[in-house]
Amino acid sequence: MTTEHRTARRTVAVPMAEPAPRAARELVRRTLHEVLRDDGRGMPAAVVDDAELAVSELVTNAVRHGGPPIALRLVVTDDRVSIEVRDGGNGHPVLRRPDADAVSGRGLALVRAVAEEWGVRQDGAGKVVHATLLLRRAPAAA
Repeated sequence: MTTEHRTARRTVAVPMAEPAPRAARELVRRTLHEVLRDDGRGMPAAVVDDAELAVSELVTNAVRHGGPPIALRLVVTDDRVSIEVRDGGNGHPVLRRPDADAVSGRGLALVRAVAEEWGVRQDGAGKVVHATLLLRRAPAAA
């Protein structure tokens, strides 16, 4: 039995606007299903949910705290999804421990919880915040 390996790469401009996280989640959902739909293995909803959560948090941070231009790069393979959000801001995001009643400040902790790895790197005048999630799927049926 031959296993076909698939890869999808998407890079899109992200507007500095409130609907940006929703559009990013839709791109992740569509791309995951496109790459993984025909391989005969199930993809738990939690995989999609985790990837949507991570991209939503990274894009939200870029829109709220970064600077233009913002771009989302998504790479989906058989076993992982890599998310990179590039923005023109010069500040680095900080993993915080917000007070229990705080209404924000938990985004990077959520990304850290669902990602295999994440980080920040300088990129010219801006930065790239990235996360990689492993795609843990159900084993193939016998």
